[in-house]
Amino acid sequence: RLLTMRQSFVANVSHELRTPLTSIKGYAETLADGALDDRTAATRFIGIISTNADRLNQLLDDLLDLSRLESEQFRIEQRECDLRRLIDSSMATVRAPAERKGVALKFSMEDEHSVLCDAALMENALTNLLDNAVKYTPEGGRVEVGLRLEEERAWIDISDTGIGIPAADLDRIFERFYRVDKGRSRAMGGTGLGLAIVRHVVEAHGEQVLVQSEVGRGTTFGVSFTRI
Repeated sequence: RLLTMRQSFVANVSHELRTPLTSIKGYAETLADGALDDRTAATRFIGIISTNADRLNQLLDDLLDLSRLESEQFRIEQRECDLRRLIDSSMATVRAPAERKGVALKFSMEDEHSVLCDAALMENALTNLLDNAVKYTPEGGRVEVGLRLEEERAWIDISDTGIGIPAADLDRIFERFYRVDKGRSRAMGGTGLGLAIVRHVVEAHGEQVLVQSEVGRGTTFGVSFTRI
C-alpha cells in the first residue's frame, strides 16, 4: 500500500509540474519564433509564462511544506497565542485578492481568547482555508470567520457562499492532489495540496478540522484550538 501511495504521489507531482512547464516552454518557443515582434501578443505570452512560473513556485513551496510536516523529525512548538491576532494575520493575506474579486470578508471578536498552538503553522492552515474560500466564492459573495466556544476548546469556523462541495467528495478533499473540479482548481492557481497541509498541521496539534458543505450554497470549515 505504501509503495502504491508513493507511485501515485510521484505520478501526481510529475503531472502537476509538467502542465505549467509545457505551457512555459510552448510560449517561450513561440516568442523565439517571431512573436516578440508583435508587442501585444508578446506581452500576453510573457504574462502567461509569468503566471505559470508563479504556479510552479507555489507548488514547490507546498511540496516542501508537506514534506516537512510528514518528516519523522518534525516537531511543533506550542505556545500561548492570541486567537484574534492569529485570525487578523491570516485574513490580511487574503484581503487584497478578496477586494479585487468583490468578496466581502467578515470577522468580529469582542473578547480576547488565548489558545495553545504553533502560531506560524496554524496561521498557515487558516490562510489556506481562507484562500480557498475566496477562490471558490463568486463575485459579490462573502467569507465569514466565526468563533464557537466550548469548555476546553475554541472553534474557528470559516464559512463562504461559494460553489460548495458535493457530498461524495467530502471524505477525500484532504487527500494530496485531490480536486473536486480539476480544471477550475488549476485555473484558479490551486496546487491540490492546501487541504492536505491543513489536515497535517491541525492533526499535529492534536486538534480537529471538520467540513460541511452544500453545492451551490457554500462551505464551512471548522478548526479546533485548545483554550488556555
